[in-house]
Amino acid sequence: MLDVILFILSIGSSRITSTLHRTNLRFSLLLGMSKDANELMPVVNETTNVIERFEKRSTIRLHNLPHRATYIFIRRPSDGRFYVQLRSAIKDYCPGFLDPTPGGCVGEKESYALNAERELEEEMGIDSKMAELTRLFTFHYKDQRTNCWGEVFECEFECEDPNKQLNIQESEVSEVFMMNEAELEAVSAQVTPDGMHALRLYKRFKQKPKTILFDLDDCLYFDEWKIADILTNNIEKWCTQEKNMKPGHAYALYKEYGTALRGMQETGLINSEDELEEYLKIVHIIPDLKTKLKPNDLLRNQLLRIDPKISKYIFTASVAAHAVRCLECLGIRDLFDDAHIIDTKSCKYATKHSQIAFDSAMKICGVYDPTSILFFDDSVRNIDQANATGIRGVLVGLTQRDNRSLKKICSTADRKIDLITDMEVNFPELFLN
Repeated sequence: MLDVILFILSIGSSRITSTLHRTNLRFSLLLGMSKDANELMPVVNETTNVIERFEKRSTIRLHNLPHRATYIFIRRPSDGRFYVQLRSAIKDYCPGFLDPTPGGCVGEKESYALNAERELEEEMGIDSKMAELTRLFTFHYKDQRTNCWGEVFECEFECEDPNKQLNIQESEVSEVFMMNEAELEAVSAQVTPDGMHALRLYKRFKQKPKTILFDLDDCLYFDEWKIADILTNNIEKWCTQEKNMKPGHAYALYKEYGTALRGMQETGLINSEDELEEYLKIVHIIPDLKTKLKPNDLLRNQLLRIDPKISKYIFTASVAAHAVRCLECLGIRDLFDDAHIIDTKSCKYATKHSQIAFDSAMKICGVYDPTSILFFDDSVRNIDQANATGIRGVLVGLTQRDNRSLKKICSTADRKIDLITDMEVNFPELFLN
């Protein structure tokens, strides 16, 4: 316990030092006098990680330009702890912070791998003969202080006291601590933000889900709600003509119960199995669907590269026939056979707002540990229910359909992404290298 107290006290003092140096570092960057200020580094495209030009390190830091960096997790085999650096006070990024990932910015003539080997030896005194580096994944990270495409490596190295036994680079590293994930999470505010992000991705990478559930409409594809509007109009037309509902009542049922169908069932407006089948068939007719929904090669490529050990299912509130037509248009029908399409009939017409739907989906998947499931959906209420079930929910789509000037608010989402094809950057652990 005394060690923990002393550790926290030492971090507190380093943060004070960090604050005192920030103003000076800003001036150093402006004057090009910061550490390695004139080192040329590649500036990359923020979306694709393609090199666009080269700039001085001080310019990249000053203007927060997208660049490349390496992140190395060094684990001690005997207890699984990480070698965590206390960054020196003269660093141009997060001086005085803890960093669980030794590494650095990739230089003008370097690959990720060469940079990782160089940084590991320079900063920690560990060369390639002492520990073998293994590449894991690439990710993008951006905040107000840094904007980088990071490549993550790991290695194992046994050392009882790194501060005495290793040749630590004093200009880069003030001290080295041995810490586990829980200890780093406990002091996360004192850890480099990108290092903390890399640590959480690393943890997920090591604990891949067994199953992924993909919602279909407005999630697996997004067309600015054009098809959704057609479906809404079909439902409105059927409800007003066949059930004499007032205009807008069907949509009100959808908002309250999750689907208009469920609302009609709950309020006794539809009971007959034949009428139910007729309703589902008619409202899911989308004229000229192939002209509205085009093949998505990027999506197909990502789905193909997901680890084959992870099973993939469509989990939709619509009917299987509609799902099949959409999958055909997207060019991914062959990636989801009939057994991997979970529709409203499979869930006894329960909505994804309910436990019943998720219980049905888990039974069909043959997975009964909800924590091993990753669920992508555009509905906040569906994500809320997934979270209550113990399933990791990912909100897809950040804008509200009813008020497109507002962002969705979802505190239960594991992550929030704009488009389904953003999953590779946000969930690299799902993909084969």
